[in-house]
Amino acid sequence: MLLIRILLICFILIEYCTGQNAPHDEVKMAVNHRLKCTENETQTIACRNGGTCFATFIEDRFVRCACVKKYTGKFCEMIDINIIFKREREEKTTNAGLIAGIITIVLLFTVVIIILICKKKHKRETELLDKDQEEQKDLKTGLTDGNEIKQS
Repeated sequence: MLLIRILLICFILIEYCTGQNAPHDEVKMAVNHRLKCTENETQTIACRNGGTCFATFIEDRFVRCACVKKYTGKFCEMIDINIIFKREREEKTTNAGLIAGIITIVLLFTVVIIILICKKKHKRETELLDKDQEEQKDLKTGLTDGNEIKQS
């Protein structure tokens, strides 16, 4: 009897793994070789959250719930934990992307400010050098002309 139950579970798992992927709100187990539940079985098993009752027959009649993709458990009573973790991963990815974007913008803004400051500093130094060179040139031309330079 135990061997038959193990074979049945293996059979269901094989069907599930080789069956087509169900759309988001449809039943996620393969539907091949399923029997309809009787009215009594449907009421007894009471699948929740949109799950549907199905039966298989291998020596004994085995009744289970086929849960929609969002739920799991014997009666489809629990939310699938993978969906919760997937949502948390998506939120973390979104937050990490947002933080990386903000950091990039701040760094880019900082680089632009540094470049502008360096250009302004270079322009001042160039203007001071040009002014000093003109003063030195004026001094040289004044001395060569024989004019005396008055100092104040």
